[in-house]
Order: sequence, then C-alpha cells, then structure tokens
Amino acid sequence: PAVALLSTLEKWGERLKRAHQVPAAAGLPAHPFKFLEPFEAGDARIFFGRESEVAELTALLAAPTVRLVLVFGPCGVGKSSLLRAGLSRALADEGLPSLVINAGADPGKRLAEALQTRPELRVAIVDQLDELFTLNRPDSPEVRRFLELVIGLAEDAASPVKVVLSFRPEFRAPLFALETRLARLAQAYAVGPLSEAALADAIEGPSFIELYEFSFEAGFARALTRDILETVAERGES
Repeated sequence: PAVALLSTLEKWGERLKRAHQVPAAAGLPAHPFKFLEPFEAGDARIFFGRESEVAELTALLAAPTVRLVLVFGPCGVGKSSLLRAGLSRALADEGLPSLVINAGADPGKRLAEALQTRPELRVAIVDQLDELFTLNRPDSPEVRRFLELVIGLAEDAASPVKVVLSFRPEFRAPLFALETRLARLAQAYAVGPLSEAALADAIEGPSFIELYEFSFEAGFARALTRDILETVAERGES
C-alpha cells in the first residue's frame, strides 16, 4: 500500500508540474482562472464573458467621429480586466497599437511620455483615472495638465491617437467640463456586472482550452453561476 501510494503521489506531482509547464510553453497563463486578481494583457486567451463589451468598445473607437471614450463603472466590476485583456487584445488584432497606463498622481506626464516614445501608438488607455482626483487638488497643475492634453488630442483631427479613460461613476463629475466641451467627439460607456450567461461563459470558457486538461460536468457552470448570483443578491452586492 505504501509503495502504491508513493507511486500515485509521484504521478500526481508530475501531472501538476506538467499542468503548469505545458500552458506556459504555449503562451498561456499557468493557471486558467484569475479569481479576484485582475486580468492583464497576457491573460487575453483565458478572458471570457465580456465579448459583447469588447466588440462595442472596438466599434466606438473605429468610428471616425469618436476621439475619446469614457468608460465608467463601479469598483470591482471588471473595468481594468475588460480594457487590458479584452480591448487591448482586440485592438492589436485590428492592427491598432495601444497602451494601458495606470493614472497615478500624474497621468498627463505618463501620457505625454508615451506619445513621444511610441509614435506607432493609436489608442492610449488611461485606467483608474480616479487616482488623478484622489491624489491631487481639483485645481492642481497635474489635473489641469492632463485635461488639457486629452482635449488637445481629441480636438486635433490630424492626431492618429484616440484616448480611453476609465474611472468609477463618482468621478465623472470632475470630468463634466471635459465631457461637455468634447460632446461631439466623446462617447460614454457604462460597464455593468456580468449577465448570468456571461458569468457562465467566464467560468466555463477556460475548460475548452485543451492544454489545461480539465472539464466540468454538464450543467456545472450554470449551476455555479446561479449560486453565485443568488449569494450576491442575498448580500445586496453587485
């Protein structure tokens, strides 16, 4: 029995080791699920459930009259994952180089540097723009510089660069003047919670990637989805 147990443990050890090595060798993340961690650009192949939002944002940016897209949604809804693993990958597939930067205290400086060092850039995505307003006074040079830069890019018809800004709804007010001035050039896009079907796709999608070597029983993803949504509803969360 001891020998058999040892042999079984060795086989499981090899399987676990291979389970991490094979996907990585194929350019896949080692683990098929991110759980509470945000998806990054390198996770695009395991990012499921937001296909419609990715398509809608891509279409907005393809519209000749749209120069700025304002993406907003509650904290934790998945804006960063949508932009990094969804939109940026879709733009790359369309031959449109993009860059995602975290706002920080001075996104204007970061954006200006990107424009200087990345002449091929076509879409600049500024994520977590909330930080600009939480880390600075409303009348600070950092806020003024960033807004002026975004306005300049949007109003310059000769510039090939379009801009995407991502933030929580409560920080839309500080952008009111920007949104009003660029009303004919800007589009707002609200990101909501995953629908039941989309959540099921997010759970089940990675199981269809053969290199991960796992599958769910029929109906499991849907049942788990219902359990999750019922728990969220009971807690009054979104």
